[in-house]
Amino acid sequence: MGNVYVVRADQFNVASTGNITAFLHRSRDGGLTWDTPVLLSSVSDKVRRPAVTVDLKGNVYAAWITVSENDRYLIRRSLDGGTTFGTPIVVSPVDPVPLVLPVPNYGFRVLTYPSISCDRSVGPNTGAIYAVWQDNREGYADIFMSKSTDEGIVWSNPVSITGAPAGSQNFFPFVDVDPLTGVVNVVYYSNQVDGFDLDVFVTRSINGGQTFTNTRITNVSFNPNAGAGGPDPVPVIGDYITITSVPPGGYIATWMSTSPGSQTIFAGYSDIVIP
Repeated sequence: MGNVYVVRADQFNVASTGNITAFLHRSRDGGLTWDTPVLLSSVSDKVRRPAVTVDLKGNVYAAWITVSENDRYLIRRSLDGGTTFGTPIVVSPVDPVPLVLPVPNYGFRVLTYPSISCDRSVGPNTGAIYAVWQDNREGYADIFMSKSTDEGIVWSNPVSITGAPAGSQNFFPFVDVDPLTGVVNVVYYSNQVDGFDLDVFVTRSINGGQTFTNTRITNVSFNPNAGAGGPDPVPVIGDYITITSVPPGGYIATWMSTSPGSQTIFAGYSDIVIP
């Protein structure tokens, strides 16, 4: 207990179209020193930015998505605090969303990343692991979730958790589970309001992922291209968005918006406890 875990993607042999691998780093002294990195993924796979979570017992779950052939959401488990890891376990096949979403005048890239979080509460769903990602299996970008209740061995069938209209684009999800209440919080971007401008939504579950309630948390929709000072498509809007639970039942989310006229990082706080 008390270990620190960091994961990263490592790109190698760039000049000869090499692959991208996932590594995990562990510190056992509060970040002063770090153990030899652990190679999580196969060198024959190309992966996106990995993710990691730890359960109440100290079990470590490292996750990544392959984006070469046979795209999949994979995890490896460590039941000894990161000393050794088991073989990769398939959470779900993945249909990555297009690098540029198929909306006229969109130009920003949308990389398909994993997000994962454990329930460390003492509630009825303690120990549950929630894997979240964006997926194009329905013909548009939507947010899917799979759950494990046996320390990451078996995973439920993926389900959409946005309730968004078919054909809308929902992307860049990030999940965090409240360590006191077990509420599952997921933040994501969506164009569901008018089909072009973006908003940020948070979807939350109080019953272990059986049902979700979606809430728009941006006050004003924003044009993703406005940050460039003109109508032309921008290449990136920021590849990251995050949410952190604030017990009991609140959260802080951060995201990018162009509502002030340029790309700006925003943070939003909610202390509303879902009954």
